[in-house]
Amino acid sequence: MKIGCSTIALLGLLVAHCVHAQLPKTTPSPSSKPEFSIHVTQPRAPFKLGKPVVINVSITNVTKHDILWESWFSMSKDLPYMSCRFLLERSGKEVETTYFDRYITGRGRPDDPFKVISGSAVLVPKPPGKMFEMNIDLTRLYQITKPGTYTLHISRYDPATKTTVSANTVTIQIER
Repeated sequence: MKIGCSTIALLGLLVAHCVHAQLPKTTPSPSSKPEFSIHVTQPRAPFKLGKPVVINVSITNVTKHDILWESWFSMSKDLPYMSCRFLLERSGKEVETTYFDRYITGRGRPDDPFKVISGSAVLVPKPPGKMFEMNIDLTRLYQITKPGTYTLHISRYDPATKTTVSANTVTIQIER
């Protein structure tokens, strides 16, 4: 049985149509409004110095359609830490970072051990509403060595609207 060029082209178009029909239906954002929001729960009580500083972060699709969320394809418990950019400040200056923070943000130092992030970025369709909630231990990202008032900023770039989405700013009290 001979297959001609037109038959191959027709099969190619059919396969392309089937694949396209399986892709999530997303609507490009008609404005510069971000497609998602980030909310941080304000901690009620002070944290103890030397103990975990766990904060709750939720991310919500604020559109009326599915959006594509870029994430790492990984089974690692570290995945939530790579979802956003975290900035912890004390007296207006960034707190000293941990090796883990420098590793996941690509801000390694010459004396840091060399390690490659395993996994790959994938686009995951997310429907409208709360997409996920995560608990982040800031002591994994920052060397919190002094009591006092800290300010936490969280953000993530939204490629659909080419804007940076910022969460509400929270203050964190650390006591001895």
